[in-house]
Amino acid sequence: MVWQFMAGTCLKVLHEAHPQWDIPSLKRQGKKRFMSILRDIPSIGSYWNNSLRKNLNGGCVWLAIYEVAHQVYGDEMDEALFERMINRSISNPMMIRMSASANMFSRKYQERFMRQAEKDNSHSSEYNWHAEIIQGNPEEEFTLYYTSCGLCRLARKLGHQNLLPYMCRTDYVVFNAMGANLHRHKTLADGDDCCYYYFTRPGSAADRKWNEQHPEGSFISK
Repeated sequence: MVWQFMAGTCLKVLHEAHPQWDIPSLKRQGKKRFMSILRDIPSIGSYWNNSLRKNLNGGCVWLAIYEVAHQVYGDEMDEALFERMINRSISNPMMIRMSASANMFSRKYQERFMRQAEKDNSHSSEYNWHAEIIQGNPEEEFTLYYTSCGLCRLARKLGHQNLLPYMCRTDYVVFNAMGANLHRHKTLADGDDCCYYYFTRPGSAADRKWNEQHPEGSFISK
């Protein structure tokens, strides 16, 4: 399901950048590699039992396509093209509509998120995430941090640590579509002790306070 949802957009980006590439062959090889990666990593639960399963499988799509394209075309499949590919796939209209339908700044959403996080945390696989949540004023702010990350573990296992920062930065695209400003100064990918997310509702008192205290702006490199 995740392959069907994401691979077409990824391959379209590669075709736009390199019309001479054999995209049907990359699609076949990419799907084969995707399935191989999935078989080789422990389960973190089903889509219904772990909301982050789609994140891990999405990362498998990205890295599988990168691997086969880099194997065939070498440095023409570079980090800049990888970043363009994953940003387009995370910004497709269906994904944006799904993100925009969420209302992060409500007690109902945050309490539901906390219940889901507790459920997600129950899976012990090293490829799972572990979330902690701090509630402030639910109409203005929301704090979340992860002390483990499945994508970090996956990328390091496959030897693609260099690609981790690009995958991390897709969070800014997703949460912007959800109507939230993301401020993040720590990521596990950068060697920090956690991925620390602080969300503010644009234009709220919490948002203004954060901007006053951080004139340098959001940490888009994290």
